[in-house]
Amino acid sequence: KEELQYAQFFTMTHYKGGYISFKILGGDEENWTYLVVPEDKSVPAGLGEEYVILQQPIDKVRVDSGTAAIVNAFGGLDHVTAINTEASSIAVEDVANRMDAGDIVYTGSYKEPDYESITAAGIQLVIDTNMLDSNPEVKEKYIELGIPFIVIRTSKEVHPLGYSEWAKVYGAILGMWDEASAYYDAQIKKVNAVTTGEDLGKTAAIVYFSTDGTKVYARRGGDHYAKMVELAGGEYIMKD
Repeated sequence: KEELQYAQFFTMTHYKGGYISFKILGGDEENWTYLVVPEDKSVPAGLGEEYVILQQPIDKVRVDSGTAAIVNAFGGLDHVTAINTEASSIAVEDVANRMDAGDIVYTGSYKEPDYESITAAGIQLVIDTNMLDSNPEVKEKYIELGIPFIVIRTSKEVHPLGYSEWAKVYGAILGMWDEASAYYDAQIKKVNAVTTGEDLGKTAAIVYFSTDGTKVYARRGGDHYAKMVELAGGEYIMKD
């Protein structure tokens, strides 16, 4: 069993021969078990219907922008061919450059995927945010098309390093476990280096806007953004 340090919304188990299984907690797919099968290995016999098989190599993945950022951070963008965010909204330069070059293509939003483009691109796996829970018809269509999908729970993590620890899921899927683990270890060092451990007497509010500018949201007091304020020695004023 992988001993997770901060992440609370997935579990992971390693097996002989390089097999890795994981579960995503807190959603409709909580009972599913994803099994990553190494390229030179066969799928074990007798698995139940709850298993979702991810046979490596997996090099045609559709992701959300947050996943793209983490995958880019450990050098895994070669495995990403599609994204659910338009180029104008991408903040990570490497991802934007690949979109400009046509190496990563926009294939519709999370709630309105372009299924024809996704199918034509031979997408092997869709990784999307928990906003997909609000669109069960999209999940049903992926199942109908035989395209595995993962609804990630990074936004629900209560510690910023819990968010970063999801790199282990992406590293396991893409066959880049060492690279993803090294990235995560580096994040721990960065956070420890700037954590004050004292109250600096400063307050902060964190809000974000919808893309069309019609809505504004406050971060929950128990999420990883609020936790970053606390770690830096501040007080999040909307913590309740």
